[in-house]
Amino acid sequence: MVGESTFEFILHPMFAAIGIGPEYVHYFTIAGAFALATFFHVVVGELAPKSVAIQKSEQITLLFAKPIMIFYKILFPFIWFLNGSARVLIGIFGMKPASEHELSHTEEELRLLLTESFKSGEINQNELKYVNNVFEFDERIAREIMVPRTRIVAFEKAATFEEILNIVSVE
Repeated sequence: MVGESTFEFILHPMFAAIGIGPEYVHYFTIAGAFALATFFHVVVGELAPKSVAIQKSEQITLLFAKPIMIFYKILFPFIWFLNGSARVLIGIFGMKPASEHELSHTEEELRLLLTESFKSGEINQNELKYVNNVFEFDERIAREIMVPRTRIVAFEKAATFEEILNIVSVE
């Protein structure tokens, strides 16, 4: 492990002072180096960048867009080769590779995303209600909001006022 020797150099005198033998120092330094590396990996490599990106998403996007595109263009041949190799391997087993474009959200997940967007101020009450109404509309039956074709009452375009009144009074 990379940090182990540094940890051992720093901790060895402290462990010797409290009576821990050199044969045990190695185990403590491995655990300490692993814990410190994990801490930095999680905090500096994931949690802090994620919080900054959520709060300053537009600025971060604009800052990193060009470097990411350059990085992508440089690594594209390698990425293409790896993806192609994976497709061939999956094809050997008679399977179809999963596409990222096929990923989707359930209605419940979309509703949760909308609610969170409303709570954070990204969308307003009317927008939340409008999109939720789309889901409600899907659950309606046409008969609930429309008159069946066989029950429609109509009159000729050229009908007189009296003819229209007669049709309306009958129905």
